[in-house]
This record gives sequence, structure tokens and C-alpha cells, in this order.
Amino acid sequence: MSFHDLPDSWSKTPITESNLCDVFDLFVSFEDRVRGSIILLVLDEFDRIRQPIVIGDVPHDAGEPPWIFLDQLSDLMDRVGGTVLFARGRMGPALLSAADLRWQQWIAETFGDRLRGCYLATEDEVTAYENCGFDADLAS
Repeated sequence: MSFHDLPDSWSKTPITESNLCDVFDLFVSFEDRVRGSIILLVLDEFDRIRQPIVIGDVPHDAGEPPWIFLDQLSDLMDRVGGTVLFARGRMGPALLSAADLRWQQWIAETFGDRLRGCYLATEDEVTAYENCGFDADLAS
């Protein structure tokens, strides 16, 4: 599927739990998966996509996330509301690595209750993380 296959009203349609993997499959290009990326989908109060954000060329073993950007986005969301969905795009098996879990923890720590879901997009599939909450032991 591509954006060309979607109805004209797709951007006004709320996303649902049942189609989140498909949504990320559209937003995380194969190139983003090859290069390594972090994708945030900012949703409004009606669960419509307000803004997709792609951070590309993320090394597999990134030591720290872009804290300043994430904190600014979190502050903005405090003011305007909404929720966020997170995906990590990378090559390799669809099994969560230590690096995948660190990214999830950094995002969960930043966005707290506004984080609605976490996903992994590999070359073959998009899967949901089983647990998307913050765990201080995993964050270090």
C-alpha cells in the first residue's frame, strides 16, 4: 500500500489500534529502515495524525536521543494536547534488541502518559512492542 492508495479523506480519519501497524508501514519507508530511524506520529485529541516526525540516520548503538528536541516537543504537547506514537525503523529481525528497548524507554520517559504505542519497523514487518511504559531499570 502507498499513500496514493488511500482515500482523499485519510488525513481526517482517526487511526485505530487495528490499523496502527499498517499506518507505520506507510510512514516508515524502506530507506528509513535501512538507514535506521525514529518516527513519532503526533495525534490530535481525535486520534488523527497531526504531524509525522522522522529522525533519520540513527545509529544502531545510539548512546543518547536528541533530548533537546524531544523535550521541546513534549513541552509543546503539554500546551496543545494530543498523544504520540513511536516507531523505530531498522533492518534485521523483528525481535526487540537492547537498543530498541533503550529508545522505547527514552521516549516513554519523555512523553509519559501521552505515549500511546511503540512499534518496530523492519524490512519485513511492523510489530507492536509488548510493553510501552517506562521502566527505570531498562532506561539505563
